[in-house]
Amino acid sequence: MTKFVWIFIIVSVLSNAVHFLVHIDFLKPMNFLYKENGPFESLTAALFILTFLLGRSLLRNPKMKEKITRRWIFFLLIIGLLGFLEEISFGQVWIHYTRPKIDGMKIDAIHDFIGLGYKRGGWYMLYIWIPFSLTMAAVYKYRKEIWECVSVKRYHSLYLLMSFFTVLIAATIIVDLELLNLPPGMRNSLVEEFLEFNAALALLLSLYCIYKIPLPDKPLSQPK
Repeated sequence: MTKFVWIFIIVSVLSNAVHFLVHIDFLKPMNFLYKENGPFESLTAALFILTFLLGRSLLRNPKMKEKITRRWIFFLLIIGLLGFLEEISFGQVWIHYTRPKIDGMKIDAIHDFIGLGYKRGGWYMLYIWIPFSLTMAAVYKYRKEIWECVSVKRYHSLYLLMSFFTVLIAATIIVDLELLNLPPGMRNSLVEEFLEFNAALALLLSLYCIYKIPLPDKPLSQPK
């Protein structure tokens, strides 16, 4: 593993320690760190927007001329932008506009549509099935490229960090939908903020390691 992966692991462990410490009675006042639009969420938003800005800068870098590299950079910077907009509730944090409602549920983030489909059911399930179907279609279309990502001769840190990112985002959605019974005293909102912070960190480090470590271009084999 490269230093980028170790940085992620160390910061993740430290943030995890802080996260669990705030549940100790005499440290409960530290809960403000994880409140909605609080310091931790602001830091998460900063990591996402840094990913977007770094991505834009790398696309202008003449060294980043390989097609696969530029595709990854563009993909990561778009995720960074979407992550930033999610964290600031698409500007609602600053403008304080009235959030739109669908069937009584306030919508101010993309993941709210997933919650709408899960909690309301019916045709709202399209908000879940359409993205899922498009994702599966994309996986099938780019199956050879994906196979290359998991079968390269030298395992690149990008793929490991993006695996962390994917797992953390999936866990965030699960917590947001309240599909897990958390230990007594542990609030979903706190866990969600912790997961989002670590996901944002993994995304930023993924982009930075593309700049520092060239992507391998020779897969072990390709599916027929």
